[in-house]
Amino acid sequence: MKTWGLLSVVSVLLAILGAWAVPRWSAKRLLPDARGADGAAIPVLGVVWLVWAISLAFLSAIVGLAVTKLSVLGDIFTWIQPKWIEAATSAPIGAVASAIPLLAVTGAVGLGLVSDVYGRRDGERAGWFAALRRDASTAHRLKVFGIWALAFVAAGSTVLPLQQIDPMVAEATGWAGGVWAIAGWLCSTLVIGLAACYVDRSSARPGGALKAYVPLVVVGAGVAAWGMWHTMQAALLQAVVSASVNGGQAIGVPTGDQVWYWFAGVIAVLAVVAIGPAAATWRADFSGSARQGSAGALAMGVFAGYLVVRSAPLWLAGVFALVLIALLLMGDRAQVVMEDDGARAGGPSAADDDAGRDDVS
Repeated sequence: MKTWGLLSVVSVLLAILGAWAVPRWSAKRLLPDARGADGAAIPVLGVVWLVWAISLAFLSAIVGLAVTKLSVLGDIFTWIQPKWIEAATSAPIGAVASAIPLLAVTGAVGLGLVSDVYGRRDGERAGWFAALRRDASTAHRLKVFGIWALAFVAAGSTVLPLQQIDPMVAEATGWAGGVWAIAGWLCSTLVIGLAACYVDRSSARPGGALKAYVPLVVVGAGVAAWGMWHTMQAALLQAVVSASVNGGQAIGVPTGDQVWYWFAGVIAVLAVVAIGPAAATWRADFSGSARQGSAGALAMGVFAGYLVVRSAPLWLAGVFALVLIALLLMGDRAQVVMEDDGARAGGPSAADDDAGRDDVS
């Protein structure tokens, strides 16, 4: 209890620092510049997600460095017990950090910033996909194709976990195994890309991106937690078998009741990492004093979509893809209906009103 309970507490504190405290600090510094000369809200909150990714990457690097140096410190400070050195390699903060596609999130913020800064505020009101058939700006096209390229790259790291979790894929051999791996890669790409499209599609109104993001990331965090539990069980079994063969004890993994302390730490860290930046920006976003913009919306979508597919069996990832496609099509259809109603009424449509908020709706 002492070892894994303390590791879980330290992991949660580090997650609060990197995923909430630092983003909240950055949000407060950005808010004074959240209004343009014309009084319109500027999408500065998207930068908070870049700060979130950088701070988590920094913490992950520091934790990794500390783990590698623990053995050296153990030789200097005799009070550092070997079990601490072995256990630190499986700390909850490390397990969760490995589930965050930091490079993909950073790239999504960059693409979103380009769209926020250079995207036109007219001619792109029909939705993500319909805008490509209309007079969409180059910035919008770059955003769409760029986010799908990022989704494809990020999805590559989900293939190995899929082979470990999905029995159907794990049992396939020869060419069938390759086919299933490719199918899993493409399905993961679809979910990550669609999640980014869906959250960005919802970002036209204040708080819209967060409303779309929170349900997605809650589902994704649940699936990721299940996957980490499955991975830990496999690691524990392997450690126990190895210890029985060598006549020793399982080290580096939680055993007995300590497993629950580790898993509680993983769930808490996942919750903080997923909700932290949203909690740091929700007040400004919902009040309309600042906007997430495409930079924040794309980062949210990529992260939530990746969490969903990282530990999901292939059939479940396919279900998520179908749900996201349905949500996007319904959103585009509703947008077209609103435009038609506004045109028949002879007044500004809801899309016209939203065009001043964002370059895409």
